Parts: sequence; structure tokens; C-alpha cells
Amino acid sequence: LDDPESEELLEWAGGFDPEDFDIDKINRRLKKIK
Repeated sequence: LDDPESEELLEWAGGFDPEDFDIDKINRRLKKIK
């Protein structure tokens, strides 16, 4: 990333692995809290 603020946010959040991102799993969890 070229944006220092974005890099800092990713470091704070523990990074982001697009290979580990499962939109279906996230949607199922969100549906439970509606």
C-alpha cells in the first residue's frame, strides 16, 4: 500500500488476507444478528 494511514490500520487490525476472506461465511454470520 502507498497510503501510510492504510498500512497503519492494517497493522492495527491484524492484517488482511484476501485468500482467507469468505464472503458467504460473513453473510451467514451477519444474517444471524439481523
